[in-house]
Amino acid sequence: MKKRILLASLLCLGALVGCGNDNNPSSSVNNPSSEEISSEVSSEEVSSEEVSSAYVGEGTKDLPYTVSEICALCDSLAEGAVSDATAYVVGSLVKVTYYNEKYNSYTAIITDGEKEFTLYSANLAEGIAELNVGDELVAHGYYTLYQGKTYEFTGKDGSYPLIDSATAKTYKLSSKVVDENGNASTNATVNGLANQVTSGTPASFTLTVKEGYVATVTLNGQTITATSGTYSVEAYMDSEVVVKVTERQEVAGTTTFLLTGHTLEANAAKSGDVTPFFAVVEPAGADLLSVVTITAETSGANCFGFYSNYRLYTGSTLTIDVKDGYVISGVELVNFVGNKDSESSVSVTGLATDATATKDSSNVNVVVTYENGVSQVVIANTSESEQVRFDSLKITVKEA
Repeated sequence: MKKRILLASLLCLGALVGCGNDNNPSSSVNNPSSEEISSEVSSEEVSSEEVSSAYVGEGTKDLPYTVSEICALCDSLAEGAVSDATAYVVGSLVKVTYYNEKYNSYTAIITDGEKEFTLYSANLAEGIAELNVGDELVAHGYYTLYQGKTYEFTGKDGSYPLIDSATAKTYKLSSKVVDENGNASTNATVNGLANQVTSGTPASFTLTVKEGYVATVTLNGQTITATSGTYSVEAYMDSEVVVKVTERQEVAGTTTFLLTGHTLEANAAKSGDVTPFFAVVEPAGADLLSVVTITAETSGANCFGFYSNYRLYTGSTLTIDVKDGYVISGVELVNFVGNKDSESSVSVTGLATDATATKDSSNVNVVVTYENGVSQVVIANTSESEQVRFDSLKITVKEA
């Protein structure tokens, strides 16, 4: 019979229950409606041609700042200060990190290709039905450098940012196939990828990979995994799909998989077999699916999801199984946090007598080791209202 090991993360801060019910970090002020924010809503659009290398913004609705310009203004503020007046900014939507259903507000990241800027808890102007990756957004609000690290529009005196316009944009799209050294490779072929992509309409493609090789796909530094053999991409600037092919490596002896990457968009959640939502970063070419299966189980409305990192909600579990002939000798949650900035510790219980669970020297990674090896590990969030969050997952397996 398989050993079933429980890695129970008992987290004692905060109150957040349910999939996608995020805590907003920047302000404790209640988020008002768009009518309360501003009566001066602009629907004017700023084209890509206007936002060029020669463009100089003035922070007005007619000449909004670029992202780089408003980030420079944030740097000029006193530590922790919020601007006295509102300003307008224009940029391409990188992603929506959170949607607040109660206030119908969005926390989103925009870019000008050089810097990124957050629109915290922003409402949509009348006439904007939805936001899509790559849309060119014009927004206004009070700006700040939140906690000395995040450039953003924030709430002030009951007023929150407003997204004034969202314009669909089209970007160039290309691809290349390379080997582990970055040299051109013929060991994989990209099929059906269009030469451009428009915000709101993802581009899809498939791969043909020669036998004996595995492929890793990235776009703008983000690992992409396929769903039922098909890749789908969205872009917020002219982009190149990079396919890196490496020789398939059989898993022998002791191997530590570093897993990250996702196809889960903001506010998306999964249950069942979630192995395809983890991409192998190390070792290159290792055949994860031939050895490991990761399954998510949910409790009620709670789930396993991805926002800016992986999140395991109250009552949910991740079960790691290995195939016959292998055992698990270690599991590590990389960059582990609760959903509160002040969360600094985690309790781990219910492990086998030969297991040890500690924070590593950086105090951010949860490391669990099994001296004799086990065939199954269960990572469970048993808190009443907390989340288990981590950036990536390490699994060490060895031949039995």
